[in-house]
Amino acid sequence: MALGAAVTSTTPCTTVFLLEHDFRRCFELAKELEQDWHAMGYGEGWETDVIRHFNLASQQMLGLWKDLSSRVEVLTKNAARTGDKFQEVSLRVRFAIRHLLVDQADVAEADITDALASWQPSADGFGNQSAWALWTRTRVLLYQREYGKLHEALDADWLRMRRALIGRVPALKPEWFHVYGTYFLGRAIDARDHGRHSESA
Repeated sequence: MALGAAVTSTTPCTTVFLLEHDFRRCFELAKELEQDWHAMGYGEGWETDVIRHFNLASQQMLGLWKDLSSRVEVLTKNAARTGDKFQEVSLRVRFAIRHLLVDQADVAEADITDALASWQPSADGFGNQSAWALWTRTRVLLYQREYGKLHEALDADWLRMRRALIGRVPALKPEWFHVYGTYFLGRAIDARDHGRHSESA
């Protein structure tokens, strides 16, 4: 398989995940692509970053939590060791839910905050890492059942998500709409529990 063909072959993998939502197939395709890449003698690069991202995202959607946690831990350490800041930060903010497997929600939140601070601390943009961090922070607060903190902690970032260019990408909307929906469900639960019936309806 030539280099160009290897790069082109990532397209079916991303299409299956983003458009068809066939996460089992994407998981298998990503595994095959990574094996083929290394079989051709190529090393680490943006190609493997992309392939692994969809491999891990598929594991998350399939609920393969134990395997996801183990691999993210290894890949994060490798990325930090080699200076691959993009991959390191992406893994930490996108898959910080791995800390919830051992009931360490505070560690998850701290990991996300630290990762973002090391990424672009002075940047005002709202890109992939900011979006993934927001989705994961939402899931962490819901896991903690901290429904009353959702609005204060996350509403401003959700407004940025809605206005950002990345929020308009059709292929990304299914996942972020889903997380946004759970955000409002959490706020509705808080409203119900505190007698704000007009908000919870």
